[in-house]
Amino acid sequence: MLDRALENLVHHSHKLDLIIFSFAKDHADLDSWLQSHIDAGPDASIISSFIDTKRLRIDAEHSVMIINLPPRLELVAQFVGLFPNLQILELQHQPGLVDGHIPPMVQQTLRLHCPQVKKVIINEKDISEVEQSKEG
Repeated sequence: MLDRALENLVHHSHKLDLIIFSFAKDHADLDSWLQSHIDAGPDASIISSFIDTKRLRIDAEHSVMIINLPPRLELVAQFVGLFPNLQILELQHQPGLVDGHIPPMVQQTLRLHCPQVKKVIINEKDISEVEQSKEG
C-alpha cells in the first residue's frame, strides 16, 4: 500500500520539500519493504523519483528501533540514500539513547550510505553539528 501511495505522490513531488514516514509497529515487513527499494536501486525505486524532496522525517514509535538495531540502521541509511537531493534527515522517537548520546556507528553508517544528507536530527538533537566539530 505504501508503494502505491508513493506512486501517487511522485506526480506532485515538485511540491514536496518534506516527506514524513510514520512507522507505528515493528514488523518484519518494514525491513523487507526497505530492502525491496534498496534492491531495486536508484534506477528502479520510486524513491529516487522524489528529486525535489530536501527533508525526510521518520517518526517511529518506541517499539520500532532504528538507532540501536544495526541491521535496520543499515537498511534505513541505504533507503535514505535513494533520495537524490535529500539534505535533512530526522529520526524521531528513537528509544535507548542514554543522555542523548548518539553512538559513532550511527554517524558512520549514515555518512557511508547517504552522503548527500548534510543535517541529521535524532530525537530533536542535531548530530550534524557534532560531526562537523569532529572534522574541523
